This record gives sequence, C-alpha cells and structure tokens, in this order.
Amino acid sequence: LEAPNSSPDVLALSAAVSALAQGAQWQEALAMLRNFESWQVLPNEVSYSCAITATEKVGHWQFSLALLEEMMIQSLEPDVFAHNAAMAACLRAVESA
Repeated sequence: LEAPNSSPDVLALSAAVSALAQGAQWQEALAMLRNFESWQVLPNEVSYSCAITATEKVGHWQFSLALLEEMMIQSLEPDVFAHNAAMAACLRAVESA
C-alpha cells in the first residue's frame, strides 16, 4: 500500500494513459499526459507511446505526429510502438478519406 501523502510515479501515470487509450478516450489520455507535471513527474517514452496509441485509435494523425515531435523535443527516443501507432493513425486517415 502507498503512504497517504505519496504521489503517483511515471509507471502509474503511464498505466492510466494506457487504460484511457484502450477505452478510446483519447482526449482524457492527452489531458492525463499534460497533467504529469502537476505530480512533478516527467513523461517517458512509454507515456508518450500510450498517448499516441490513444490518438491512433480514433484516427487523429495530427495529434500522433505532434506527440512524436514533442518526444524528440523532450530528448526522448520514439520507440517502435510510438512509430507504429503514428503510422497507423496516418493510414487510418488515408483509408477514411
């Protein structure tokens, strides 16, 4: 059990972003990513990958690519999951056009 005054860590917050992504709640997933700072936690590659997956599930390729760019600005290396999710978002957009 956690101490009463403890804050969530990057793993717990990333898991929350992932759960929101799985539920296709992309806006909430992005909001959660943006709120890491309020817990004094920096998002990592997993955090961003989960958020990119959330935007991919609803075909918001612009957000997916913006998150990839943000990762690089933050000196985080996008992993294969982040790249695949961003590509899938772009593909989904092309297929629905």
